[in-house]
Amino acid sequence: MAAPLAVDPAYAKPDGSYDIPRRFADLEADTEGPPLDPQASFARADRLASQQRWLVVGSVLLAVSLFWLAMAQISRGRRRMLSFLVGLAFFGTGALWFAIVALAFAILPGGAR
Repeated sequence: MAAPLAVDPAYAKPDGSYDIPRRFADLEADTEGPPLDPQASFARADRLASQQRWLVVGSVLLAVSLFWLAMAQISRGRRRMLSFLVGLAFFGTGALWFAIVALAFAILPGGAR
């Protein structure tokens, strides 16, 4: 990526450094479409990172449900039913969690922070 900057004498300054703002301006001028907006990109990235953190919590709930459902497979008697119900409760909570997170980030402007 730095090759055009390093080999193009148009971006060289007299002190030997490179004119990076001029290079960015040239790249932006060559781009078709709306001008670049770094602040909007950073705000979107922050929102997506926040959503990702909440989705990880739901993934942990589903992983815990898998443990309890596996325990139900190897158990006998009352423990089997208890393990199944606990696993089912964790699975339901995880599924509900994903639905709530999806709705929160679809409806709220900033999502859930």
